[in-house]
Amino acid sequence: MINLDTLKDAFYDWVVLATTRTCVWQFENVPIPQGVYFSLRIDNIVQKGDAEYIEPESPVLPGDKDLVTRWEGMLHILGFGTNVMQDTLILKNSLNKNEIHQQLKDAGIITWNGENPVLDISGIDNSENEQRSSWDMNFRFCSVESNENVGEIVIVNADGTYKQTGKPDITTTLNIDAS
Repeated sequence: MINLDTLKDAFYDWVVLATTRTCVWQFENVPIPQGVYFSLRIDNIVQKGDAEYIEPESPVLPGDKDLVTRWEGMLHILGFGTNVMQDTLILKNSLNKNEIHQQLKDAGIITWNGENPVLDISGIDNSENEQRSSWDMNFRFCSVESNENVGEIVIVNADGTYKQTGKPDITTTLNIDAS
């Protein structure tokens, strides 16, 4: 199952750790933070390829499988405030650090693409020049639904009688064990 809260927490923690700046989720930024801050938004989440069933490490019941689905999304990062372009470049460069890799992977984010350019979108706000930056990052993650029983038949026991005209009945038990 997709856990958006886990993704949001990982991205939020990454931005704060890498830049030491305030971070908010877009449309949740009222009142506007003071000083330099980043606003984040996740969207365009789409399934990539088909979901698949795989053997779990420790199945609960015979026939249990883990349902693995791969997803792709986009993280929009908007920066506001003095020298925010520099802070955004620091954030982008932080993706080269091992501790950042581990933090994102621990949250289930398996790959990310920091190739998109950092844009200067500074503009006029209340008759003052406000420095702004924009950077979009694609990412991929997996969701795993554990112990989905796919209904495999493991053992079949059948009792039956074979009848043939003029001959004695044959009674037998059929055992099929697929394990």
